[in-house]
Amino acid sequence: MDDKKNVQIEGFEEEKAIREAGPIFCRFYESYATKPQELGIREWLLERLKEELPSREDSYIEQITNDIVDGVCTFDEDLKSIDASCEKGYSKEQWLANSLEESSAGLDINEYGNYLADIDKNLALNNAQAMKDITAKAGENSVILTKNQIQDLDINKQEDKNWNSYSTKVLALNVGKQATLSGVTWLSIGTESNIDFQILKKDDGVQDFVSKSIQSGIDYGLKVATTGAIKAAVENNIFPFLKDTPAGILSCIVSGIVENYKTVWKFTKGEINGHEVLDRVGRVATGQVKSVFNFCLKKKNCEQIGETIGSVFGPVGKVVGKIAGTIVSDVASSEVGKAIGEGINKIAKPAVNYAKKYWDSIKKTAGEWLDNGRKSVCNGLKKVGNFFKSLFS
Repeated sequence: MDDKKNVQIEGFEEEKAIREAGPIFCRFYESYATKPQELGIREWLLERLKEELPSREDSYIEQITNDIVDGVCTFDEDLKSIDASCEKGYSKEQWLANSLEESSAGLDINEYGNYLADIDKNLALNNAQAMKDITAKAGENSVILTKNQIQDLDINKQEDKNWNSYSTKVLALNVGKQATLSGVTWLSIGTESNIDFQILKKDDGVQDFVSKSIQSGIDYGLKVATTGAIKAAVENNIFPFLKDTPAGILSCIVSGIVENYKTVWKFTKGEINGHEVLDRVGRVATGQVKSVFNFCLKKKNCEQIGETIGSVFGPVGKVVGKIAGTIVSDVASSEVGKAIGEGINKIAKPAVNYAKKYWDSIKKTAGEWLDNGRKSVCNGLKKVGNFFKSLFS
């Protein structure tokens, strides 16, 4: 299977859209890099979005501003918490299980268990598709799942269970494993575009801001500005298929991309090894699951929480990741942009090998969902777009 076919969207010209969105990104980057030090990031983003979207009402601008800033802040706090937990000897999967349990305090145990089952199912579906793409790209026979591989822990049956604290803990740990694999398959497949580097016009200040954010790791502003730019581009109909994706979801996806680019940069420079890269992208992915879970709880929209989290690692996440990744890499200095590309290429093969072994330990009955579910990113985006519209409008 040619992976390029999976990202084609009817009527959408990727290079044209990225060229149109590029100036918006650069305006956000330049504005943030030159903002007065005393101006808070929330206040800055509010004014920037008002200028970019003059026809939108103030209440709407305030809502997406808060969702973006809060989303990035929550993600960063969760990632710090994961790191602290791992330093104490716990796994990222254990952290996620404990964190989801804490967040769900007050929910009925069966309701919580069903949410977890739905999340697990959607992550497994995405991972099955990713593994199918990986094996096809390598020219191997795609032996992912069959109906005969149904195990006792059948996800489709979990929704009928009477849940208890032990069974939800076990399932939450598996959600963490599915999330970890999702992060690793990102490295295996990559989010790079076929568009040549240096197509966007940007001044030295913009280039310096993006490059230093990645190199130094002080990236809060880059995450917020990038999410704001994507949302502004969506509002200007440059990426119409993302128009109903909540800003809080976009912030989670963008935060993950920036974190992974920082990780790849460190790997290319020899600051961390391949094992540490794979561990880090797994931590980022588990943090994303927690962030989206909390976002849905906050918005009181959990009935389809599995599809929401699935979209972050599926069609929406794939497209947003490619958009953000292409522009961030292009706007950064040639040193940083090329290093990221080289790092992803270098780690891809070890990531594939790791993903195959990991998948063998967690695969379940996603085969039927794979056969009957998303047939392409285009159809998936249409489905997810309608889903977000009904859920968060």
